[in-house]
Amino acid sequence: MEYETHMRNAEENVRAAMHAYKMKWNTVVAETAFKAVEQAIEMHAALEGIHMRSHAERIEFADERYPEVAKVLRRLRRNYGDLGYDGINGEKATESIGLMKRALRTIGEVINFDFEEWFD
Repeated sequence: MEYETHMRNAEENVRAAMHAYKMKWNTVVAETAFKAVEQAIEMHAALEGIHMRSHAERIEFADERYPEVAKVLRRLRRNYGDLGYDGINGEKATESIGLMKRALRTIGEVINFDFEEWFD
């Protein structure tokens, strides 16, 4: 049940990030991309019977299982802060979408889940 909840949350955040990007709502792109990756990490954790409560726990989990995803989360968090102050920055929004996709592909390989259909 927890897995399905995180899967729904991940899908909503991926689709929200993609929609925001297409609409050029740059201030929310990195935030929703960050949340999408966190929810995908939670999907993996749920498969292992682990429940997390904080960003730090998710990053630690990612560091242990796929360090490149932890790096993506850190970069998305910086972009999230930057876009909040400089929302017109389409380059950071574009970078955020690319980072999200890369992280989700990595997580998907580990948990055997295809996130690609949500990228439309």
